Amino acid sequence: MPTLGVYSPWGGGGGPRHEPVCQYLSVDRAGHKGISSTHFVGGRGSAKTTAGEQLLHRIAYHDMPGAPLFWSEPREADLQRVFLPTLEKLVPREHWEFIGTPRPGRIRFSSGTVVDLISRNVDNPRKKVGIGPTYAGGWVDEAAEKFTINRWNDLKNSVRLDGVPYRFLDSLSTPVMNGYYELCMRPGHKVIHASSYDNPFISKDAIDDMVADMSETFVAQEIQGQWIRHEGRVWQSFSEDDYPAGNMHDAGWDEGRPWHLGLDIGQGLGHWQIWQYHGMHYPDDKRRVAVVVVEGMQRHQDIQPVLDLIKTEYGRNRIPATVAAGADVANIGATGPPPARILNEMGWPCQWPQGEMSEKSAQHQCMKRLIHDTTGARRWNISKNIRRHGPVGTWGILNCMRVDSFPEPGVRSWFIKDKKEARESNCEDPRDSMLYLAAIKHPLLWATYDRQAA
Repeated sequence: MPTLGVYSPWGGGGGPRHEPVCQYLSVDRAGHKGISSTHFVGGRGSAKTTAGEQLLHRIAYHDMPGAPLFWSEPREADLQRVFLPTLEKLVPREHWEFIGTPRPGRIRFSSGTVVDLISRNVDNPRKKVGIGPTYAGGWVDEAAEKFTINRWNDLKNSVRLDGVPYRFLDSLSTPVMNGYYELCMRPGHKVIHASSYDNPFISKDAIDDMVADMSETFVAQEIQGQWIRHEGRVWQSFSEDDYPAGNMHDAGWDEGRPWHLGLDIGQGLGHWQIWQYHGMHYPDDKRRVAVVVVEGMQRHQDIQPVLDLIKTEYGRNRIPATVAAGADVANIGATGPPPARILNEMGWPCQWPQGEMSEKSAQHQCMKRLIHDTTGARRWNISKNIRRHGPVGTWGILNCMRVDSFPEPGVRSWFIKDKKEARESNCEDPRDSMLYLAAIKHPLLWATYDRQAA
């Protein structure tokens, strides 16, 4: 059995003890009838992934060498970005090989154990999870991300190998109050909590850097590993006082200034908005303020007329410095090509949030920080002279700031989906066009933090 390339969580080798990892490795899975499920629920950097891979190492070489296993991540890219680098740190490279076909690949250990690598395709809910034949057990890393019980059951149903000491399906995740919470609370499921500060192998300074980027509720969830329920108004810190005391700015559209376009358009209703930055030493001033100077509504029309309007009114002399949209911008529309292709043909290449910044919870925290950060600064404003392209009435980004609220407890989406009910005055469209720009222009430190420490 190869020696792990890290300090033992038990405190051996001169290193400190990591108590939550020790608890996770000590679970008596063989004493459970049927399929056991242990959920390591912790803050960022609490060694969740490392704990799972340490158990993988023990199973592959001690508990049941040769038994087929699997490891799943939210996306195929996460297997390359998170799982494999962690494995390289843990197990000497001469004791395992990566086999890249069929994608996303598999790991073969020198003990004969083969681990299938599985992407849960969380960004494409209609795509089935590609699972192999039959396994003794597996791990679901970052299980709360876009959790669905159907995907969990697909993986669980593949854990049916006979003749092994035990069968298991474990999860490793930051806590989110969605269906994942309901799963963890089921009878017979064991939950082990860990704070980021419980990990003796990550510096307190690194955690403090992440904390500085978060609100109190997100510190509780993302660092302390606690279950947090969000209620009430979404944008409580938004103020209609004049800048800098509030979030209403005198600046309007400036044709000579770079502009940044956020899009949530498709078939039917949609919204777009333009930001411009203002600061003492733009664009290098870190205190610069983003101001929403233009917004527009798409009303039951194709995408092309909307883009034509934006180009005619605002793009004649200068292309947008940024075009941000949702991931579905790359999908073929009901009546035409993908919006991303149309934008590229216009010479306006489009970006969309990826990885953890594709999560609404991360986008929400990103926007909260811009509206009112921990230093008291307000780095996102709405122009008091905003140009509006749409009907007269109550709609748009200011209306969203005033009335947007969290869903009722038990609803599994992070934000209310109100387009069908509220029609033109919905919060869903202006919120999304805003969040896409925020995620692209101001990604969170903790969302880009190297999860190899986790």
